[in-house]
Amino acid sequence: HRRSLECVIFRNMSKTFTSAKCGFELEYDPTWDLKDLLGFSGTLVIQDKLRNVQYSVVLLQAEGQNLRTFFHQTRSKLRELPEISQLEFDSVKLGGQEAKSSAYFTTSDSKRVIQYWTIKDDFVYVVEFNAAIEDFEANVSRAKEFFQTFKFVSVPCPIESFSLQTYYNPKLNFTLLYPNNFSDLVEPNVQVRDPTKLVLSSTHTLNDKASTVTLKFSLVVDSLKPLDLSEYIELHDIQLKKQFRWNEEHLKRNVKRSIARENDKLVQKADYRDATTNNKTLRRFIQRGDDAYVFSLLSSAPDNDKRDQTFFERIVSSLTFFTSPPPNIKTISEYFTYEHLGLGISLKYNNNYVLNEAPPVLIFYDSRTQNHPWPTTFTVGVEKHADISLDVYVDAVQKNLEQQMQSFKLVEDVATKFLGQPARRRVYDNVFMVDNPPIARKSILIISKSDDTAYTVGFHATTDAFEEAFRKYGNDMINSLKVFSPVL
Repeated sequence: HRRSLECVIFRNMSKTFTSAKCGFELEYDPTWDLKDLLGFSGTLVIQDKLRNVQYSVVLLQAEGQNLRTFFHQTRSKLRELPEISQLEFDSVKLGGQEAKSSAYFTTSDSKRVIQYWTIKDDFVYVVEFNAAIEDFEANVSRAKEFFQTFKFVSVPCPIESFSLQTYYNPKLNFTLLYPNNFSDLVEPNVQVRDPTKLVLSSTHTLNDKASTVTLKFSLVVDSLKPLDLSEYIELHDIQLKKQFRWNEEHLKRNVKRSIARENDKLVQKADYRDATTNNKTLRRFIQRGDDAYVFSLLSSAPDNDKRDQTFFERIVSSLTFFTSPPPNIKTISEYFTYEHLGLGISLKYNNNYVLNEAPPVLIFYDSRTQNHPWPTTFTVGVEKHADISLDVYVDAVQKNLEQQMQSFKLVEDVATKFLGQPARRRVYDNVFMVDNPPIARKSILIISKSDDTAYTVGFHATTDAFEEAFRKYGNDMINSLKVFSPVL
């Protein structure tokens, strides 16, 4: 018997969630609690606590299988589970394309479940509704409406976050920020007779669920003499015409040019696409005295994918010249700079720390303590909360900590300012009794709140290591946090 999925329209599905990275959006009731773990575990969880039901979206690797094969295997696995009964299957639509549905009862927790399955871009999307048996019938129509709000979207995906490290050239006396997951910048040997003073090159890949984009970055510093920058760019055009066999009309049609002033530097831009390889090249020309700084990025990204441009412009704009060696260059080299455009934050973290992203929480582990049961960590949390005060939010954080920690003790609570806003600074002691012998830990949290966003930064270590680690790195990392308007 096949289940009839009749839709009843409710008028309170008024809030929209969009994941550009995962390529979908859906609508939900603004009174529901949403937890986005797509970047961490591939799961979006939405809870309607008032009605005691839950919705979720889970992404799985299809590994080259089509929907029919994948669902057949899934159906076979479900039938083998002893705690699942009353199995029903159907063909449905999800996001405007073919999908399969499964409905069943779980005897282990007395819940009824409906799932819609579909495949797009080698990813399986599973949209689920589950409720206790006594709450199912009252909410199933609302769940079916929720399924119908799900749709796939094609949104150019910006780079949401990247960590930056500093390159410093003592001969030319400039610094440059570049992602620390780039391959190392390489400086090949340059002949003395060659006018080229410096060549830096690096490669990187950007991965998302639909594609892998390869980037090849380079910076060439050339002597301009006896040319000026305009004449130098003309020579560059001559090389393009020879390379692609373009005439003047082809050059005008294929090369997009613009001029911009960035950080007191006049930047000339030239972007073009190679029709043979379908790769695009972004070039930026900057003059410094008698030298031309030529940035290039060869990218395999399509035109509607702007991640490479976001990446590139961030590097170019970071170019900073000095008249004498920067006094803090040693300090700079000890820290990576991290930016998250979606959360609207930037910070510096010590290069011994390793980042684990689980937005809205970022966790930086000290790699030197990673084999310890409780490594030293630096944490940053960003949450949207427009409807509660700082004090209410701080109390909610403490209640959550009390539930997670054993022998929890608040030892310091101070009103302060952080990020230009009123804040609370709290120090906690706690003991993990599950370890033998028990491990004593110490944590400091600073919580600040703007009109609609709460920021929580923390530093956590074993009690015996806390003071030294906080003095060396923790305080600097906390105070390095900067906020800006998120790029959505």
